[in-house]
Amino acid sequence: MGSRMTRRDWIGVGLATLLCAAPAAAGLILTPYGVDYFPIPTAGSSPLGITVGPFGDIWFTERDQERIGRLDADRMITEYPLTSPGAHGPGFIATGADNNLWFTEVDGAAIGRITPTGDITEFPLPTMFARPGSITSGPDGNMWFTQLSLLRDVGGNIGRITPNGTISDFVIDDLANFITRGPDNALWYTSRGIGRITTNGQSRTFDIDGDALAITAGPDGALWYTRGGLPDVVGRIATTGEVTESADLGTDGSPLILTRGPDDNLWFTTDHGGIWRLNLAGRAEEILILDEGHAAEDITVGLDGGLWFTQPRANQIGRLSSLGFEALNVSGGAPMGVTRGPDESVWYADAGGNRVGRIDANGGLVQFELGGGHTPTAVAVGPDGSGWFTDQESSSIGRITRDGDMTAFPTFFDNAGPQDIVYGPDGNFWFTQFDANSIGRITPDGVLRDFSPVSAFTDPQGIAVGPDGNIWFTERGANKIGRMTTEGEAVEFTIPTADTGPWGIAAGADGNLYFAEYNGGRIARITTDGVITELGTPIASSFPQFITLGPDGAMWFTESGANRLGRIARDGRMTKFDLPVSGSNPTGIAGRADGRLFYGLFNLSQIGYVDLAAAEPTHTATPSGSTPTLTPTVPPGSTATATGTPPSFGCYGDCDGDRTVVISELIAAVNIALGSAPSSSCVNADSDRDGTVRINDLIASVSSALQGCPT
Repeated sequence: MGSRMTRRDWIGVGLATLLCAAPAAAGLILTPYGVDYFPIPTAGSSPLGITVGPFGDIWFTERDQERIGRLDADRMITEYPLTSPGAHGPGFIATGADNNLWFTEVDGAAIGRITPTGDITEFPLPTMFARPGSITSGPDGNMWFTQLSLLRDVGGNIGRITPNGTISDFVIDDLANFITRGPDNALWYTSRGIGRITTNGQSRTFDIDGDALAITAGPDGALWYTRGGLPDVVGRIATTGEVTESADLGTDGSPLILTRGPDDNLWFTTDHGGIWRLNLAGRAEEILILDEGHAAEDITVGLDGGLWFTQPRANQIGRLSSLGFEALNVSGGAPMGVTRGPDESVWYADAGGNRVGRIDANGGLVQFELGGGHTPTAVAVGPDGSGWFTDQESSSIGRITRDGDMTAFPTFFDNAGPQDIVYGPDGNFWFTQFDANSIGRITPDGVLRDFSPVSAFTDPQGIAVGPDGNIWFTERGANKIGRMTTEGEAVEFTIPTADTGPWGIAAGADGNLYFAEYNGGRIARITTDGVITELGTPIASSFPQFITLGPDGAMWFTESGANRLGRIARDGRMTKFDLPVSGSNPTGIAGRADGRLFYGLFNLSQIGYVDLAAAEPTHTATPSGSTPTLTPTVPPGSTATATGTPPSFGCYGDCDGDRTVVISELIAAVNIALGSAPSSSCVNADSDRDGTVRINDLIASVSSALQGCPT
């Protein structure tokens, strides 16, 4: 790929003065939630536990055939028999900090270890007739597991095994079922209540109404668990012990094992078959319907963004897509830039189709034909609902009203190569000029100004408004990020890694900006002071390109080379989602407040979309041209608090709304974080609006105190 994305040679001058509006056909690319099944070669294996190995392979236990199975990236299954004499009954399995797989042997009263190459070692439990249950990796580098002794009438044990096989037992009050690592770096387990044990063996139990089964750490800093009975529920327990249980979810059976999904929803299996998704607002939905003969048991998240599960009765492993991929056809097009309008419309620049499209909030699609000689690459939407777009081929900025009236404004340069555009905090539109090595500004009346420093910018590509009210842009040729005030004063920040080719850039919910390193194969973060952190491990030829703040509060980006969508959760966890059609070449990306995320599929002539259940409210139809009415939702057991009109974005820690953060307000934020004050005492201490004040929120408040609130 060259300096700019091209599908054919776009050479031409001039811009048509008239446009025609034409509707486009719409269609689904496939069944939204893809599912695949992988039969186990050995009959009667009854797979039970499942996990993801250190290199992305799927590992599982074969309970009735005394084997450990591995499903590799080529979807081939290899089985490793347990060769020591006697019954073993491998149960649950987890990956350790030592990059080995560790599993429990229910019948063999042992803990097993298998290396990624298939070498197996077994460690007998010291307690006679002990029966280990589930197992997890602890914060101390050891494996922790539940166990019970058949010689005990009451009580149970939590076990710990080191990487070299040394086992220790810790007696607890009751029999334990499942165990997981909590967000507080303690181990949490289920029994007749919810238990917590520290790595030095100190335990306590929190009462709940009934017996809990499985447990997992959720995306909200709490633990989530399943509980059978009447009704069957999924519960939530904060690390301080407060319990909230959902109402009857109406599932097809009792909830069994649950996990935090790659989309930050809770996913769980049921004893009658299906796989369900539960968002933090308490809305449950059955995503995969299965009968009892094909019922799913254990469930885990793969590195590919899918949910992997065992089916003991069907003797197979299943994979379910965690996103429901759908698309609208834009015949003959090659969509690039995608953006959200203030009326919840979504606009896109169709570089290959010589047109600009708009998807209304109610789903209606209109395409504005530009005619030959145009290459729209990006679009921004003004307060009046008009779309402003960069036209690379004609070196101009175009404006389209909602009614389809168009005006063209040529740039100062014949071949400026305008690439990206954004609506600025000053009421003007700002755009990058790749070939002119400058930043441009155009007023709503069409008055243009060019900002070209003496040294010149180098190949400016993406552009965004920062939380500090400045204009931020990427310089692909200089390997820099630029910051410019609305008066035109610019500063540049060099990216630590050479030749990363930064492309798209967007502001995040945490007060920083995120940008895609196209050549570098990863995403990076930059503070408003210019401190750059490159995230994750570089992946060659993945070519991350466009990035946006999603409606779920996460950063979403496209990887054109790897054919994936990427997501960075608020806590920094990164997940990649493989697209269902190979060679799609995803491009621009933007979300709506209703939770729907749109992105261009350059090679398929489509606009793809997914509905993010982690965002609330869910997708509802809205009359064309109107603004959707959004009903705020809160996690189960919480209470919505009316806060009035909050201060402008970025004034974190300002409790009284006077746009000044003083020491008493910082103390209030700390008290909320410690749990000694209600969140309502300073709603703006919660900078990312996730319902919890943590260290990142306190840092944001301190920043407001030191630097002042944005004007």
